[in-house]
Amino acid sequence: MYSFILSIPAIIGAVLLKFKDVTEISIAPMVIAIGTITSLAVGCIALRVLLAMLDRGQFSGFSYYCFGVGAVVLIVQLVL
Repeated sequence: MYSFILSIPAIIGAVLLKFKDVTEISIAPMVIAIGTITSLAVGCIALRVLLAMLDRGQFSGFSYYCFGVGAVVLIVQLVL
């Protein structure tokens, strides 16, 4: 968990360096903000699920979660 917290300044720095490239593309700032908040929420939920399963010794259950999320993402990308 510490390594994820430690990576936050590096991620913010990368975002700031690439922000000018994003502003040249016609993506609304609200869309970027919604995507960022959504990815933060899903990442936190995934980490909590993973840590809970590791505590119980049920790591195989996390693979089903990853498979399900991956399948949903693939389907959404194929439809859009």
